[in-house]
Amino acid sequence: EQIFTLCSGERVRSKDRIEYPGEIHVYSCRKEEYPPVGNISEEWMNGEKKHVLTEPTVAVNANGSVVYVFVRDEPKYVLTDDVIAVTTKRSDLDYGYLAVAIRKAVADKYTYIDKIFKTKLEGITIEVPGENGVFDMQQQRAIAQATQRFEGLRQRIVEMGVRAATARIR
Repeated sequence: EQIFTLCSGERVRSKDRIEYPGEIHVYSCRKEEYPPVGNISEEWMNGEKKHVLTEPTVAVNANGSVVYVFVRDEPKYVLTDDVIAVTTKRSDLDYGYLAVAIRKAVADKYTYIDKIFKTKLEGITIEVPGENGVFDMQQQRAIAQATQRFEGLRQRIVEMGVRAATARIR
């Protein structure tokens, strides 16, 4: 049984976003989860036969910033061609947990500057809590929430360190 579907994003250039602005958020490879790199017109996307995502996705940076993995869940959005969309049809898989597990697996094998693209990502294995082929959603959510809290605390410590390093004593 194939649990995941991997799909490369669409080629949307800065020039395209400038010439065809719209309401659809465009996400690319970056360390920050938000904001999007820009917006694009749905009409232009359809005219170019490019796919607009409408379902939750785990967005895996493939070309630079590869250890950064985010959940994208908006009514309509686009991932650029340097991001891989990971989806699943299983209802017992939490996207927050999936992002944490993929981030760990990618970080164990690759560095920030590597390029992983679809074929390398297909070779990565993750562990999902559960038994007898049934995944434990409660445990997945607990892991995802704990990781999110930890990341929030880590970010606050980084910000405090920057403030402390730049503080002047009078």
